[in-house]
Amino acid sequence: AGAPRADDAVVAIDVRDGGRLAIEDVVIRGAGIALQVGDATLRADRVDVLSSGRNGVRLLRGARGSLASFVVRGGAGTGVGADGAHLHLRDGLIDHNTAHGLSLVRAPTTRGGSVSCDGPIDLDGEGPRDCLSQVSIQCNGIAGLYLDGARVVEARGIAVWGTRAPPGAPGGDGVYVQNGARLM
Repeated sequence: AGAPRADDAVVAIDVRDGGRLAIEDVVIRGAGIALQVGDATLRADRVDVLSSGRNGVRLLRGARGSLASFVVRGGAGTGVGADGAHLHLRDGLIDHNTAHGLSLVRAPTTRGGSVSCDGPIDLDGEGPRDCLSQVSIQCNGIAGLYLDGARVVEARGIAVWGTRAPPGAPGGDGVYVQNGARLM
C-alpha cells in the first residue's frame, strides 16, 4: 500500500562541492533520494521526506548537515545516512524505512562535528561528535541505528524500537555499533 515510488535515480535536492543550503518548511515526496549532500553543508528545519524510492537523506564524504523538527518516513532504502560526513539531528522521527533507519558509517573529518552537544551546532566548527537529541527511530528494517567506523555519536533522549528484518535480509537489530564507533 502507499504511493508509487519514484525512479530511484531521481535526486530532488543535490548539494555539492562547497555549496551551502538552508531550507525550512519543505515536504519532499516520492523522490529517489530526497536530499543528497556531498562535500557541502545542509541545514534543514521542518522538513518532511516521504516515500523515497531509495534513501531519504544521504550525506557523502566531507558533508556537514543538521536536521531539526523533521520526519523521514516510508523510504525503500535507508531513512537517513551519513558516509564519512557529520550529521546532527534534533526533534525528529525516522519511521518505516525498508533498510536502516539511521546509518552513520566511516570516520568523518573533524570539520562540522561538535566538541559538545550542549547548545547550538556550528556546522563550520571542529569536533569529533555527531549529536542526536529527541529523535524517535521506529519500525525500520535491518537496524534502527547503525554505527560503523571510527566516529563518536552522542545521543540524548532517543528511542529506537520496532526494528524488523525485511524478508530474506539480515537484521532486526535495534542498535548496532561496530568497528570503532562509539555511542555515548
